Amino acid sequence: MAIDVATETVERAETTLFRRPRLTYGFWSWITTADHKKIGIMYGYTAFVFFLAGGIEALLLRIQLAGPDGAFLTAAEYNGLFTTHAVTMIFLFVMPISAAFFNYLLPLMIGARDVAFPRMNAVSFWIFLFGGLFIYSSLIFGTSPPPVGGSLPGGATDPSALGSIPNSGWFIYAPNSGATYSPGTAVDYAALGLQILGVASLISAVNFIVTILNMRATGMRLLRMPVFVWMTLVVALLLLFSLPIIAIALFMLTFDRQFGTLFFVAEAGGDPILWQHLFWLFGHPEVYILILPAMGIVSETLPVFSKKPLFGCLKRHDHGRLRLRRWRKAGVGPYSLPREAGRAKEGRGGACAAGCYHGGRRRESGRHLPCCRAGSNGDGMEAIRQPGVRRSLKLTPQAPTYHVLTIASNL
Repeated sequence: MAIDVATETVERAETTLFRRPRLTYGFWSWITTADHKKIGIMYGYTAFVFFLAGGIEALLLRIQLAGPDGAFLTAAEYNGLFTTHAVTMIFLFVMPISAAFFNYLLPLMIGARDVAFPRMNAVSFWIFLFGGLFIYSSLIFGTSPPPVGGSLPGGATDPSALGSIPNSGWFIYAPNSGATYSPGTAVDYAALGLQILGVASLISAVNFIVTILNMRATGMRLLRMPVFVWMTLVVALLLLFSLPIIAIALFMLTFDRQFGTLFFVAEAGGDPILWQHLFWLFGHPEVYILILPAMGIVSETLPVFSKKPLFGCLKRHDHGRLRLRRWRKAGVGPYSLPREAGRAKEGRGGACAAGCYHGGRRRESGRHLPCCRAGSNGDGMEAIRQPGVRRSLKLTPQAPTYHVLTIASNL
């Protein structure tokens, strides 16, 4: 007995809410993009604009210091420009310019199509932009009246527009940043703006960590990653663990100023030194957050033009892919082939007769791949046999050293 089963196909209208943006040209394509390259470019341009702003602030400070007893700026204006210049250069230029390189190069270096969370990547940029503009909006909306029972630095009573920006230093030390000594809203703009920037950095840090750990190309182990990718991972981990500390400190400061709490008020039992402890638990990792990306760039660039491998790290450009190898000492040669070389068999990945590791490629019967030479592995290293050990390598003095930037040529 045959049973006919009627099937009904229900067509669901395609929604555009979760669809990846497809515009590739025009202004709106930059506003809606989730592409890591475009986001990296926007980070770079935005950081450069803030760099110009910070440079103008530094120029005004230098004009004031050009001669003794300068009267170009008041003391309140000088303090405000000094604070804003430091905040701009640290949080609005150096950190986002590193994020520009991270966003643009990281997926290319590890063979990923994009970062792990493209929309989170876009959100982090727009949060960063909003945070920077929020801090600078204190120039228009901020107020910085004299301290309670005192006067502005230099004896002024009415601050100018430049004197209405945050003026407690980029480190915002308590109790100087408290409501007693810094009334008005200028410090609140700085505290809340730094919180917003911290959210953007935290989102990017999580995104980069997940991308590096989960989206590397097949065969790229952690110890095969380029040095710049390692720097990205270390910086992201530092951000992940240090940003919550400064976030707690900024929340405590905001509550002291707006809701009457007494975390940093010494005369009421608070402890101003607590701010210093919390701030430098963030500030000490921050110096490495600022310098490690530059070290990663230098570590990738110098070996290229010096034609010498980075000390302690040997990189090879093997069949269009970047290989990072760990070498074991064996025999008289200073370097030896990886462990996979001993597993070389016909039809399996491994070392060919000349010593090259082909990363899982199937070799043709009785023939070497184009990189191989008789007695040489094509990377300036001569393969030699040692009794009782696997193949070892010795560097030939006249052979060039191949070190390329970490973008795979087959992408």
